[in-house]
Amino acid sequence: MEDVHTRRVLGSAGVTLPELLVVLAIISMAVTVSVPLITGAVRSANGRAAANGFAVNLKAARMLAVSANAPLQVTVVAEPHPDCNCTATYYEYPARNGIPRRFDMPKGVTIASSTTPIVFRPNGSVPGGATTVIKTRVSTDTFEVWRIATGPTGVSMVQRTMEP
Repeated sequence: MEDVHTRRVLGSAGVTLPELLVVLAIISMAVTVSVPLITGAVRSANGRAAANGFAVNLKAARMLAVSANAPLQVTVVAEPHPDCNCTATYYEYPARNGIPRRFDMPKGVTIASSTTPIVFRPNGSVPGGATTVIKTRVSTDTFEVWRIATGPTGVSMVQRTMEP
C-alpha cells in the first residue's frame, strides 16, 4: 500500500506548463536586452583594437625610419563618406625589405579622416604632426571615436570619445 506522502513527493517532481512558460518568457526578455549590449561591446572592442593597432604601427614605422636613417611614409586611405562606412579603409607603409605592409580596418570600423601621408623623418619626427580619426558605431545613435595624434616629435597619443 502506497501512502499519501509518497504520492505527493513523486507527483511534484515536474513543472507545470505555466511555470515553464514564465521561465521561457524571462529568458527571452534577458536575451532580447543583452544582444544589443553585447553587439555594441564587440564593435567597441574592434574599434579599440584597430586604434591601438594603428598607434603601434605608427611607432613601428617611426622606428624603421630611425633605424634606416631614411624617411618613411605611412599612407592612410580614409573613408570619403565617414557616415556610411561603405568604403574599405586601410593604411600601409613599407617594411624593412621595401614591400608595403597593408592593414585593413575590421568590419564596422572605419578611418574617418587622416593627415596623409604621415612622413617620419630619419630622426623620427613628423613635419607639422598628424591626426587620424577612427570611428565605429556602437549603437544606432552613438559612435565611438578614436583620435590618434602624432606630434611633431613623432610620438603618437590615442584618445577616445563618444559622439552622437
